[in-house]
Amino acid sequence: MTAISPTALEEAAKAAFEAEWERPWETVASYERDHFHGVATAAITAYLAQREKEGFVEVPVEPTVTMRKAAVEADDERTGNETCAHIYRAMLTAASQEQNDA
Repeated sequence: MTAISPTALEEAAKAAFEAEWERPWETVASYERDHFHGVATAAITAYLAQREKEGFVEVPVEPTVTMRKAAVEADDERTGNETCAHIYRAMLTAASQEQNDA
């Protein structure tokens, strides 16, 4: 499962709060922030899990060094017409492993 970045979580909590209340996020008490962080975490986690079931994962726009290395290694193991798919899967696996290590 993709890790939720702290910045994305904060923005999601802010959006959830502002959708429910008509006051600025800056006025929220810490216990309210904790509540909305929990709501945002649950919503994001459910969304990402469903997308993964549908065959999608979140990856960086620009491949990381680890992803590029995985592509080179996969290219060395060419399998004819499947080369692009083989390389792509290797890059996604590398991205997933990086996210799990973070």
